[in-house]
Amino acid sequence: MTIRLATEFDCDQVLHLLNQLGEIVNELVCFDPDNVRAHEIGRVNYLEAIKRDDRKVFVVEDNGRIIAAATFFILHDFITGKPFAHLDDFIVEKTLRGKGIGTKLLEFIKQFAKDHNIHIIELTSSLPLTRAHKFYEKRGGTYARKVIKFSL
Repeated sequence: MTIRLATEFDCDQVLHLLNQLGEIVNELVCFDPDNVRAHEIGRVNYLEAIKRDDRKVFVVEDNGRIIAAATFFILHDFITGKPFAHLDDFIVEKTLRGKGIGTKLLEFIKQFAKDHNIHIIELTSSLPLTRAHKFYEKRGGTYARKVIKFSL
């Protein structure tokens, strides 16, 4: 098992994993796993993200198969200029959850952040994902603020 930055060749497998994450949240809004348009948009966004210095896509690869992924955005505090990160789209293949893969990926990302002088990682997680909340809490995550959403 290898944890690394994603490449363009990982695109389809990463998008497949992100569809699994969407299934949980988007059941409420008629999620369609075969939504070709969403896949096309995802491909464009993915290929742009892996080229940028302020965005990273991490993957866990096992025998040529991507089994986990996460997106990571590097931002800077407006007042201090200090870097911080936003972790998003953290997903482990649904048949492999509970085997420590997510923990290894999170630890890798935390070390990457430390190595790049990033001392805070924030994330948002959809309310229905209570299992994910417990995962983050168990690994040292704390609640720091509420997120307010405006749907326009």
